[in-house]
Amino acid sequence: MSSLRLRPLRTLDFAQVANIAYQTGYFGDLAQTFFPDCALFGDLWVGPYLQKTGLERETLGLVAVQNPLEGRAEVLGYIVGMTNPAQYQQALSREGVRVLGKLTSGRYPRWRGCVAYLA
Repeated sequence: MSSLRLRPLRTLDFAQVANIAYQTGYFGDLAQTFFPDCALFGDLWVGPYLQKTGLERETLGLVAVQNPLEGRAEVLGYIVGMTNPAQYQQALSREGVRVLGKLTSGRYPRWRGCVAYLA
């Protein structure tokens, strides 16, 4: 029998949360419609909430986890937010700098399809 629990968002949840965000990022459907690069989407959408820069006190995040006690916990859903909009903007700007570095190294092969959304 599986169990469902809520627990605080952790850095290790990034990949699962980013995947859920991408799978539901277009009004509950796949974000690929307007944002074809999944990795870029995850870094921009989830990355700012998981930065370790003193924002932990400002970030609110929970994940719904299935089978948390069996060693193979699966994140089924999440909620994130920040209590200070100015600090969120700073975190997003820092993530943008990281994204530019990854972009120049070829980390986002489908970035060109995201330009209309980014603009």
